[in-house]
Amino acid sequence: MITIDRSFLKRFALFENFENQDFDSILGMMIERTYERGKTIIVENEIGSEVFLLLDGEIEILQRMTLDNNT
Repeated sequence: MITIDRSFLKRFALFENFENQDFDSILGMMIERTYERGKTIIVENEIGSEVFLLLDGEIEILQRMTLDNNT
């Protein structure tokens, strides 16, 4: 089991310059989620309002390939 606290978050470049009071706010908003294998959690071009930290497991990132007919 991973304990999500200030020292854990500081390992991510995103959080390395945060102050202690910033961590208190962030930790209060964090929710741990578990997803089933094969579940889509983010869809390309959709506006999101979350940041995901992968604590365990693997993800697959897919990007659609399209041709621009305007060139």
